[in-house]
Amino acid sequence: MKDNHTPHREPRKRCLERQDKQNTLTVGAVAGVLGGFILSMAVGAFQIGEIKEVPAWLQGISGMVATLISVYAVYLVAQTLKATRETLDATRKMAEDQNIIGNAQTRPWVIIDRFTEEITRDEFIAVHLKFTCYGPTPAKYLDIQSELTGRRPKSSDDSEIVYQHSYDSAFKIYLAPNGSISVTISIPISDLDENLNNTLAIMWGYGQYNQDLYESDLALFSVKKSVFKWNVTADG
Repeated sequence: MKDNHTPHREPRKRCLERQDKQNTLTVGAVAGVLGGFILSMAVGAFQIGEIKEVPAWLQGISGMVATLISVYAVYLVAQTLKATRETLDATRKMAEDQNIIGNAQTRPWVIIDRFTEEITRDEFIAVHLKFTCYGPTPAKYLDIQSELTGRRPKSSDDSEIVYQHSYDSAFKIYLAPNGSISVTISIPISDLDENLNNTLAIMWGYGQYNQDLYESDLALFSVKKSVFKWNVTADG
Protein backbone atom coordinates (compact mmCIF):
# COMPACT_ATOMS: atom_id res chain seq x y z
CA MET A 1 0.00 0.00 0.00
CA LYS A 2 1.32 3.45 -0.86
CA ASP A 3 2.18 5.67 2.10
CA ASN A 4 0.65 9.05 1.38
CA HIS A 5 2.71 10.65 4.14
CA THR A 6 6.12 9.55 2.84
CA PRO A 7 6.90 12.81 0.93
CA HIS A 8 6.55 14.79 4.18
CA ARG A 9 8.82 12.66 6.35
CA GLU A 10 12.06 13.99 4.87
CA PRO A 11 11.29 17.68 5.61
CA ARG A 12 10.36 16.74 9.18
CA LYS A 13 13.56 14.71 9.53
CA ARG A 14 15.65 17.63 8.27
CA CYS A 15 13.93 19.96 10.72
CA LEU A 16 14.75 17.60 13.60
CA GLU A 17 18.36 17.37 12.45
CA ARG A 18 18.62 21.16 12.35
CA GLN A 19 17.06 21.35 15.81
CA ASP A 20 19.61 18.86 17.15
CA LYS A 21 22.38 20.92 15.59
CA GLN A 22 20.95 24.05 17.16
CA ASN A 23 20.78 22.39 20.59
CA THR A 24 24.36 21.14 20.27
CA LEU A 25 25.62 24.60 19.35
CA THR A 26 23.74 26.13 22.25
CA VAL A 27 25.29 23.64 24.68
CA GLY A 28 28.71 24.42 23.20
CA ALA A 29 28.20 28.14 23.67
CA VAL A 30 27.21 27.64 27.31
CA ALA A 31 30.19 25.33 27.84
CA GLY A 32 32.50 27.98 26.35
CA VAL A 33 31.17 30.65 28.68
CA LEU A 34 31.52 28.33 31.67
CA GLY A 35 35.05 27.40 30.63
CA GLY A 36 36.04 31.05 30.47
CA PHE A 37 34.47 31.66 33.86
CA ILE A 38 36.31 28.69 35.42
CA LEU A 39 39.59 29.83 33.87
CA SER A 40 39.09 33.32 35.26
CA MET A 41 38.37 31.87 38.69
CA ALA A 42 41.52 29.74 38.48
CA VAL A 43 43.66 32.74 37.60
CA GLY A 44 42.10 34.69 40.44
CA ALA A 45 42.95 31.86 42.83
CA PHE A 46 46.62 32.58 42.37
CA GLN A 47 46.05 36.06 43.66
CA ILE A 48 44.57 34.88 46.94
CA GLY A 49 46.94 31.96 47.39
CA GLU A 50 50.65 31.82 48.03
CA ILE A 51 51.52 33.58 44.77
CA LYS A 52 51.06 37.30 45.31
CA GLU A 53 51.38 38.27 41.67
CA VAL A 54 50.31 36.37 38.57
CA PRO A 55 53.27 35.96 36.20
CA ALA A 56 53.12 37.97 32.96
CA TRP A 57 53.35 34.86 30.82
CA LEU A 58 50.32 33.36 32.61
CA GLN A 59 48.36 36.58 32.16
CA GLY A 60 49.20 36.50 28.44
CA ILE A 61 48.11 32.88 28.09
CA SER A 62 44.90 33.46 30.04
CA GLY A 63 44.13 36.55 27.94
CA MET A 64 44.69 34.63 24.71
CA VAL A 65 42.55 31.71 25.91
CA ALA A 66 39.79 34.10 26.97
CA THR A 67 39.92 35.77 23.56
CA LEU A 68 39.74 32.43 21.73
CA ILE A 69 36.81 31.35 23.89
CA SER A 70 35.04 34.63 23.17
CA VAL A 71 35.60 34.28 19.41
CA TYR A 72 34.41 30.68 19.49
CA ALA A 73 31.36 31.68 21.54
CA VAL A 74 30.50 34.34 18.95
CA TYR A 75 30.89 31.71 16.21
CA LEU A 76 28.62 29.30 18.09
CA VAL A 77 25.98 32.00 18.55
CA ALA A 78 26.14 32.82 14.82
CA GLN A 79 25.77 29.14 13.93
CA THR A 80 22.87 28.85 16.38
CA LEU A 81 21.10 31.79 14.72
CA LYS A 82 21.75 30.27 11.28
CA ALA A 83 20.35 26.88 12.37
CA THR A 84 17.31 28.62 13.86
CA ARG A 85 16.70 30.53 10.62
CA GLU A 86 17.01 27.34 8.55
CA THR A 87 14.57 25.57 10.86
CA LEU A 88 12.07 28.42 10.56
CA ASP A 89 12.43 28.41 6.76
CA ALA A 90 11.86 24.66 6.61
CA THR A 91 8.84 24.96 8.91
CA ARG A 92 7.40 27.75 6.77
CA LYS A 93 7.92 25.67 3.61
CA MET A 94 6.17 22.69 5.22
CA ALA A 95 3.24 24.92 6.17
CA GLU A 96 2.99 26.20 2.60
CA ASP A 97 3.06 22.64 1.23
CA GLN A 98 0.34 21.58 3.68
CA ASN A 99 -1.75 24.56 2.59
CA ILE A 100 -1.39 23.59 -1.09
CA ILE A 101 -2.34 19.98 -0.34
CA GLY A 102 -5.30 21.06 1.78
CA ASN A 103 -6.54 23.41 -0.95
CA ALA A 104 -6.23 20.70 -3.62
CA GLN A 105 -8.32 18.35 -1.46
CA THR A 106 -11.13 20.85 -0.84
CA ARG A 107 -11.28 22.99 -3.99
CA PRO A 108 -13.68 22.39 -6.91
CA TRP A 109 -12.42 20.98 -10.20
CA VAL A 110 -14.45 21.90 -13.30
CA ILE A 111 -13.59 19.80 -16.35
CA ILE A 112 -15.05 18.93 -19.74
CA ASP A 113 -16.75 15.63 -19.10
CA ARG A 114 -17.92 14.97 -22.64
CA PHE A 115 -18.07 16.55 -26.08
CA THR A 116 -19.76 15.66 -29.35
CA GLU A 117 -20.18 17.46 -32.65
CA GLU A 118 -22.74 17.46 -35.44
CA ILE A 119 -23.36 19.28 -38.71
CA THR A 120 -26.69 21.07 -38.60
CA ARG A 121 -28.96 21.65 -41.58
CA ASP A 122 -28.22 25.36 -41.58
CA GLU A 123 -24.51 24.73 -42.25
CA PHE A 124 -23.20 25.03 -38.72
CA ILE A 125 -20.86 22.77 -36.78
CA ALA A 126 -22.47 22.35 -33.37
CA VAL A 127 -19.97 21.37 -30.67
CA HIS A 128 -21.76 20.11 -27.56
CA LEU A 129 -19.77 20.30 -24.32
CA LYS A 130 -20.66 19.05 -20.86
CA PHE A 131 -18.84 20.67 -17.92
CA THR A 132 -18.93 18.90 -14.53
CA CYS A 133 -17.82 20.18 -11.14
CA TYR A 134 -15.83 17.61 -9.17
CA GLY A 135 -14.55 18.02 -5.63
CA PRO A 136 -16.30 18.54 -2.29
CA THR A 137 -17.03 22.26 -2.73
CA PRO A 138 -19.01 24.19 -5.37
CA ALA A 139 -17.61 26.45 -8.08
CA LYS A 140 -18.82 30.00 -8.45
CA TYR A 141 -18.87 32.47 -11.33
CA LEU A 142 -18.18 29.84 -14.01
CA ASP A 143 -17.35 31.70 -17.22
CA ILE A 144 -16.93 29.78 -20.52
CA GLN A 145 -15.54 31.35 -23.71
CA SER A 146 -14.71 29.96 -27.16
CA GLU A 147 -12.51 31.12 -30.02
CA LEU A 148 -11.65 29.70 -33.46
CA THR A 149 -8.23 30.44 -34.97
CA GLY A 150 -7.09 29.67 -38.51
CA ARG A 151 -3.34 29.46 -39.11
CA ARG A 152 -1.29 28.66 -42.16
CA PRO A 153 0.02 25.07 -42.16
CA LYS A 154 3.29 24.38 -40.32
CA SER A 155 3.14 27.65 -38.41
CA SER A 156 2.27 28.50 -34.83
CA ASP A 157 3.38 32.13 -35.03
CA ASP A 158 0.67 34.67 -34.25
CA SER A 159 1.71 36.62 -37.33
CA GLU A 160 0.51 33.68 -39.44
CA ILE A 161 -3.05 33.86 -38.06
CA VAL A 162 -5.43 34.34 -40.97
CA TYR A 163 -8.63 34.70 -38.97
CA GLN A 164 -9.92 34.56 -35.43
CA HIS A 165 -13.60 34.24 -34.48
CA SER A 166 -15.24 34.34 -31.07
CA TYR A 167 -18.44 32.39 -30.50
CA ASP A 168 -21.00 31.60 -27.85
CA SER A 169 -20.16 32.07 -24.20
CA ALA A 170 -21.85 30.84 -21.04
CA PHE A 171 -21.95 32.02 -17.45
CA LYS A 172 -23.21 30.32 -14.32
CA ILE A 173 -23.10 31.89 -10.86
CA TYR A 174 -23.07 28.61 -8.94
CA LEU A 175 -22.20 25.03 -9.90
CA ALA A 176 -22.75 22.49 -7.12
CA PRO A 177 -20.45 19.52 -6.49
CA ASN A 178 -21.13 16.85 -9.13
CA GLY A 179 -23.33 19.39 -10.92
CA SER A 180 -23.10 19.82 -14.70
CA ILE A 181 -23.75 22.45 -17.33
CA SER A 182 -24.12 21.80 -21.06
CA VAL A 183 -22.88 24.33 -23.61
CA THR A 184 -23.20 24.30 -27.41
CA ILE A 185 -20.69 26.17 -29.59
CA SER A 186 -22.06 26.88 -33.08
CA ILE A 187 -19.38 27.42 -35.75
CA PRO A 188 -20.55 28.61 -39.19
CA ILE A 189 -18.92 26.45 -41.84
CA SER A 190 -18.48 29.61 -43.88
CA ASP A 191 -15.95 30.75 -41.24
CA LEU A 192 -13.67 27.80 -41.99
CA ASP A 193 -10.96 27.40 -44.61
CA GLU A 194 -10.07 23.76 -45.13
CA ASN A 195 -6.56 24.73 -46.29
CA LEU A 196 -5.71 26.19 -42.88
CA ASN A 197 -5.10 24.64 -39.49
CA ASN A 198 -8.26 25.42 -37.57
CA THR A 199 -8.13 25.31 -33.77
CA LEU A 200 -11.10 25.75 -31.47
CA ALA A 201 -10.04 26.99 -28.03
CA ILE A 202 -12.42 26.50 -25.10
CA MET A 203 -11.47 28.65 -22.10
CA TRP A 204 -13.19 28.58 -18.73
CA GLY A 205 -12.57 30.05 -15.32
CA TYR A 206 -14.25 29.77 -11.93
CA GLY A 207 -13.80 30.74 -8.32
CA GLN A 208 -13.74 28.74 -5.12
CA TYR A 209 -16.89 29.14 -3.09
CA ASN A 210 -15.38 30.23 0.25
CA GLN A 211 -12.08 31.72 -0.94
CA ASP A 212 -10.86 34.50 -3.21
CA LEU A 213 -8.94 32.08 -5.43
CA TYR A 214 -9.74 31.89 -9.16
CA GLU A 215 -8.93 28.92 -11.37
CA SER A 216 -8.70 28.85 -15.17
CA ASP A 217 -8.32 26.11 -17.75
CA LEU A 218 -8.04 25.60 -21.50
CA ALA A 219 -8.93 22.85 -23.95
CA LEU A 220 -7.95 22.83 -27.62
CA PHE A 221 -9.80 21.07 -30.47
CA SER A 222 -8.76 20.60 -34.08
CA VAL A 223 -11.40 21.30 -36.72
CA LYS A 224 -10.55 19.49 -39.96
CA LYS A 225 -12.42 18.49 -43.06
CA SER A 226 -12.30 14.87 -44.15
CA VAL A 227 -13.53 13.58 -47.49
CA PHE A 228 -17.17 13.78 -46.47
CA LYS A 229 -17.50 16.19 -43.53
CA TRP A 230 -15.90 18.41 -40.96
CA ASN A 231 -14.61 16.70 -37.79
CA VAL A 232 -13.76 18.07 -34.35
CA THR A 233 -11.13 16.20 -32.32
CA ALA A 234 -9.50 16.99 -28.99
CA ASP A 235 -5.80 17.91 -29.11
CA GLY A 236 -3.51 16.09 -26.70
